[in-house]
Amino acid sequence: MKELVPNIYKFPPQKFFGETVGAYAIIQKKTVFCYDVPADTEHNRSFLESTQRPIRIIMSHGPTSSGVESTRDSLRSRGLDVEIWLHEKDKGNVWLTIDPDLLLSTKDAEKLSEDLTLIFTPGHSEGSVCLFADVASGIIFSGDTIQGTGNGDIRPLETKTNDLGNDIFFGSLRKLLDYDFRIIYPFHDYPITDARKKLIEFVDRHDPQLNLTNS
Repeated sequence: MKELVPNIYKFPPQKFFGETVGAYAIIQKKTVFCYDVPADTEHNRSFLESTQRPIRIIMSHGPTSSGVESTRDSLRSRGLDVEIWLHEKDKGNVWLTIDPDLLLSTKDAEKLSEDLTLIFTPGHSEGSVCLFADVASGIIFSGDTIQGTGNGDIRPLETKTNDLGNDIFFGSLRKLLDYDFRIIYPFHDYPITDARKKLIEFVDRHDPQLNLTNS
């Protein structure tokens, strides 16, 4: 496990459609929140078991990485209290492979703890959510809402990744700018550094009124 900042860890990288993807663990006083599903490996299971806390796995959106469907059951077989959370808007996602324990109904943002805020960011999917950690210089875990590159930048706009069109997608990106952060950890590829500045530039570079998905 790689400790990014105190009590926030990145699970070993996984492969999804040939790309490196990541899942994260945020250890709080009473609960461990995992953002996206860690692979079902002995290493990951032992780490989560060692925290001696209930585990809540927040899915950033409906689809899941191949081969991780057994994670929850494996952890439960060790006697751990584990739930998978998914936004209710993604319950019907055609790519969904895990039956969630709790459907979230966040309209905008919801405090999970003093340090963590779950942000409803539809765009990549109807139920996409990001997670803001008010620690260090501020961290956003973005799932597929914002994807990275190999050199710490935001991946160029691909309208095919924005299922609901650019008006909704860019509205969600602007919502993230309400938070003070310096780094984004996406599901795909590498962390985005100097992220708030880059996100402002990314949003300003594109006009949602162009409706690129239908052009």
